Amino acid sequence: MGGLTLDSNDNPYIHLSTADLDGDGSLELLAQSAGGSLNVWTLKQGRLGKRQSWSAPGGGLTRSNFLDVSAWPPAPAAGTAESIEEFHLFPSPLRGPIATVHLRLGSAAKQARIRVYDISGAVVNDRKWANLTEGLQAFNQTLDLARLSPDVYTALVEVWFPGGKQKKWTRFGVIR
Repeated sequence: MGGLTLDSNDNPYIHLSTADLDGDGSLELLAQSAGGSLNVWTLKQGRLGKRQSWSAPGGGLTRSNFLDVSAWPPAPAAGTAESIEEFHLFPSPLRGPIATVHLRLGSAAKQARIRVYDISGAVVNDRKWANLTEGLQAFNQTLDLARLSPDVYTALVEVWFPGGKQKKWTRFGVIR
């Protein structure tokens, strides 16, 4: 593959590399996130004078030392899955009385419910929303957590999509 590897040293610690992946003489920029996802862009102005070989012996499927990207399956269409893509409460740790809900959905949903549990497993807050849209939900969805004492809490979001229910957990802290 060859190329130059850079480390951004910036949150969320994205690993960057440049290489001529398909051997056409143009550079591709690769970004691997801490979560394991890989993004690749072709740099239109970046050209190589000669083909770059893989740094590992053998390389691609034909062992020709070049990556055969034509063998890769097509990328899935974004935003078509009935899934909870992101969920957390912020700020964390919570110092004030209000926590904002960060919720990104892969498709529209009928309703969502968030329950907050204390360390003993008791429900200390329960909130529902209806008719959620695809994508990032508006940040006006908040939870009033003023009566919670300093501790670590667990939040569960349940989202009802037309095809069924999905769940996702997160933890957050409270400091007073």
